Amino acid sequence: MPPHSFMRKIIRVTMRPFIRLLLRYGVGYGDFAQVTKQLYVEVADADFRIGKRKQTTSRISVLTGIPRREIKKIQETSEPVEDDHIPFNHAARVITSWMNDDEFTDRNQKPASLLTKTDGEGTFNALVLKYGNNTPPRAILDELIRVGAVELDKNGEAKLISQGYVPTKDSEELLNVAMQSVADHITTIDFNDINKPDTSRLQLAVNYDNVTDDGVEIFRHISQEKSKEVLLYLNRFLATQDRDSNPTIEGSGKNRTGLGIFYFEDNQTSVSDD
Repeated sequence: MPPHSFMRKIIRVTMRPFIRLLLRYGVGYGDFAQVTKQLYVEVADADFRIGKRKQTTSRISVLTGIPRREIKKIQETSEPVEDDHIPFNHAARVITSWMNDDEFTDRNQKPASLLTKTDGEGTFNALVLKYGNNTPPRAILDELIRVGAVELDKNGEAKLISQGYVPTKDSEELLNVAMQSVADHITTIDFNDINKPDTSRLQLAVNYDNVTDDGVEIFRHISQEKSKEVLLYLNRFLATQDRDSNPTIEGSGKNRTGLGIFYFEDNQTSVSDD
């Protein structure tokens, strides 16, 4: 087990950008402390039991360092634990299906322009009816236009101009998408930490710390294009395995899976060039 000092450093490194984000949105320490204390109790209770034995307040206290009286208060006053998973966005589902369902693609397997002012096979309304989870087609269309994923031509046909759903800056949905990615990455780190190497999940990264400004600019464009190619290829495959896209698929289980790629950049001008 890593030394305590090392884990404190890990906390500082990983939490610094998150705390910066919280402060930007007006979340003070009190709110953060209250939520994390409750989570410590929930996780210790649910994930650190000994066999099938019921978790005791004393053991939770030993694991978390939280006094037993505070644990009892948290358990007595907390709302029922809800699923923390952020639901798949309906607009994102519509875009993915538009790109992969033969009914809504052209002869080149590209997203077709779809009529928006009528119903029937191959129209935008049919697309949303099939994949929008009962969301009104106009609401989905307005959202996709708002985020720049769709544009309407002079005939009122919808054209997909972005191959992914990216919410506008500072929107709640943007945080939903981003924070789910953060949670997924940490879940993979946790899985790999407690499992054997031959069962580990994919966790790769490439980075250099002395790249020129020109090199960064070139890499930014290259990484965007190559990553898009990989994700579009994987998206096409997963669409063939997803029951929402293919209700007739046979097999057991209901799993959420995917692959995330993100770009990072950190100015190192304060570091000595010696």
